[in-house]
Amino acid sequence: MASGILRIGLKNISRGKGHARKSKKEFCQFINISLGSLAETEYLFNFSKRLGYHTDSTETENLLNEVGKVLWSFYRSLAF
Repeated sequence: MASGILRIGLKNISRGKGHARKSKKEFCQFINISLGSLAETEYLFNFSKRLGYHTDSTETENLLNEVGKVLWSFYRSLAF
């Protein structure tokens, strides 16, 4: 599951949907949308964890945190 989440998060960027934006403002909006998608992924992961689908979720939680840090840092570097 952890590698699947990473693939989902990077899928749009690797397809060229992120870097093909015409302006910095558009690209910032793309990263902002990615942050929203990450939040949804975190919610669904935590929900499935509460339902008992995961016993050891440390790796996935660490991956979600790392992706969040990278995206947020990237967004801040572009937006400010």
